[in-house]
Amino acid sequence: GSSGVSDMAGNAVAAVAAGAGVAAGEYVADSVAPSLVGLLVNLTSDMAFVELEFDETMHASSLNVTQLQLQSTVNVSGDTQVLTLSNGVVSLQDSSVLRVTLDESDLHALQALRQLCVDAASCYVSVASSAVRDQAGNALTAVPMTAALMTTTYLEDVTRPSLVSFSLDMNGGALELAFSETVDAASFDVTALQLQSDNGECGGAVRYQLTGGSVSEADSTVVHVNLTQADMNALRDQASPALVQGVSSTFLTITTSSVSDTSGNVAYSVSSCTAVMASNVTLDTTLPSLVSFDLDLTERTFRVTFSEAIDFESVETSSFSFVSSPSATTSVSLTTSKAARPVPDMLSFNLSSVDFNNLMRSSDLGRALTSTQLSIAASGVADQFGNFIAAVPATSADAFVPDSISPRLIEFTLDMDQGQLALTFDEVVDPSSLLPTSISLSGLTSLGMTLSSNSTAISSFNDTVVLIRIGDTDLNQLKLDTTIAVSAESSSLSADSSFIQDVNGNANSAIASVNRLQAKSYQADQTPPALAQAAVDLDLGQLTLVFNEPIVTDNLNFDTVRLQDSALAFVSADGEAINSFYLTGGSTSSPFGTRLVIDLSHADLNTLKRLRGLGTRPENTFISFAAATFHDLAGNAVEAVADGHAFRAGAIVDDITEPTLQGFDFLLSPTGPPLSLRMSFSETVDLETFDVTKVVLQNKQTQDGETKQLRLSGGTSQPVES
Repeated sequence: GSSGVSDMAGNAVAAVAAGAGVAAGEYVADSVAPSLVGLLVNLTSDMAFVELEFDETMHASSLNVTQLQLQSTVNVSGDTQVLTLSNGVVSLQDSSVLRVTLDESDLHALQALRQLCVDAASCYVSVASSAVRDQAGNALTAVPMTAALMTTTYLEDVTRPSLVSFSLDMNGGALELAFSETVDAASFDVTALQLQSDNGECGGAVRYQLTGGSVSEADSTVVHVNLTQADMNALRDQASPALVQGVSSTFLTITTSSVSDTSGNVAYSVSSCTAVMASNVTLDTTLPSLVSFDLDLTERTFRVTFSEAIDFESVETSSFSFVSSPSATTSVSLTTSKAARPVPDMLSFNLSSVDFNNLMRSSDLGRALTSTQLSIAASGVADQFGNFIAAVPATSADAFVPDSISPRLIEFTLDMDQGQLALTFDEVVDPSSLLPTSISLSGLTSLGMTLSSNSTAISSFNDTVVLIRIGDTDLNQLKLDTTIAVSAESSSLSADSSFIQDVNGNANSAIASVNRLQAKSYQADQTPPALAQAAVDLDLGQLTLVFNEPIVTDNLNFDTVRLQDSALAFVSADGEAINSFYLTGGSTSSPFGTRLVIDLSHADLNTLKRLRGLGTRPENTFISFAAATFHDLAGNAVEAVADGHAFRAGAIVDDITEPTLQGFDFLLSPTGPPLSLRMSFSETVDLETFDVTKVVLQNKQTQDGETKQLRLSGGTSQPVES
């Protein structure tokens, strides 16, 4: 219009109408290369951008973003961090200022470079000449990498990162978290993470806060966490049925302290009410395995550690066995031992007395580390995901403590009928180590008696019960002392600490006399005593009977005792016993015991000597008697020795004492001859040896010059009943 310009006098130029324009007399096209004169970097939001300011209007569509390079120094050197843009959105309007909205990948890459564009002084741009053209098509004046343009305006990152998604691998023990921007890996705090089973109750039915783990070192939008064994075990422990069983039961919360971006902006928290559901959960399909086991036989315990948390409800105690080697044909399986689970990946067993003793009954198990190995069947235990353990054929203990506890006698029984002691211990003992001479039996008030080496162990196998055969000498001594072993109350036991050892060589705990143990049960002697030996001494006039146990020797009646010439006494046709007779009397001074010496009456001794077919040698000397004749100290009648089974004497002592004339009677009939002499001897004489001609009658006791004598010249002799 006319107001566009005026002359020096102030006159406005004449207007040139739009339809009557004046043509240019000469035109010179723009050939000047545009220059980059300014750079703005804005990192304040997720839509980060850079603005390039040129000295003239630029053709926006000609901008090639890949020709732009951000660098941390003005001149690229070995320490310079460089980022060449890979993409971006350019403003559509031609202008001297062009905006490039950074591609997400470039933004994340920029955030990961900790020395690049962290402030204005570390943010430069270099641009190739072909990166953009002006309106006339002139290429940009290049900004080389050796003389880059520093940012003129820098707006720092104030955007807080947020959790976008996560996945959990229960097989590999890994947690992967994706954030909205690159985060500072070094700032990541695993303990700020919590897994929960849902987010419907603002906390989840089951929650678990992680305690640690190793984190990927590179700054990135994705953080990889290798979970600790403890956390994995805890998660597996809570897996059934609620937590980490799939995406629908796996949610994550984080606090603001969980991580920061590379600019120090803390992450947005994710509360239990808005917990993020896992994008993927890889379930545990790995079989649990045995890691180690420790065996302490002093404490009667063993601990088994597994590669992961196990399901306590799946434990099958009988699947745990002890073997001496992988090729062993025998094993000891647990039966009544109780298991506990002190931590998720460990089982602790308290060995029951039954199982401990079964272990010790074997010839080699439980003695040393190398000969006590653990075997577990595949059905023995499973993890929380139902994966059963890989079978363990045999493995040695990592730590082994042998049994060092002294065996303890807990009870005993006394059988006086069988002559046995049954000792029951709280653990398996070695019967070959028994020293009976260290065992004493006592009554309520008596000092008691100590067993001798005459008593021995019957048992030959390692066991908790040891049978002792009380030797005849010891047993008879017990029976003779009526203050001991006549009832359970009068049967008490004390012992030294040396009387037996367990299979590991531990001596028993001593039982002092003041703490002696009373018999749990008692069996009285019910066995009749039996005759064991017999002998006749014709010189001393004694019948000796030896029994297999002590008998009562007072108030005896010997009239049922019979001496006979054979096992079955000979009886004549008219029923008369020819060479046998019952004692008519006798006496004894023998004390209670196994040996009874009967002093035969004078009449019985003479009868014995009179019977020519009896008592002259063992082969014709037998004894029989009735059961009621003798009794043992328990009141059991002696076992009868019946005619037909009479007991043969083992020895006969011949009569070597000369008979003596003890008196005579001179008998003369009133009517005259014959003259009779009745002579009495100290014992029975053999009438067949009597020589009448050796009899001399004289008028006085001594012989001198006045003595008158008459030697008999003959006559007959016959026995006279005394």
